[in-house]
Amino acid sequence: MVGRKKTEFLLLVVKGARCVCVFVCAHV
Repeated sequence: MVGRKKTEFLLLVVKGARCVCVFVCAHV
């Protein structure tokens, strides 16, 4: 259960990082 929660959190972080990257790249 804990492992699954960790995986979901990591996916969320990766998704967030990608959004930030796209946002920054679009405004540079």
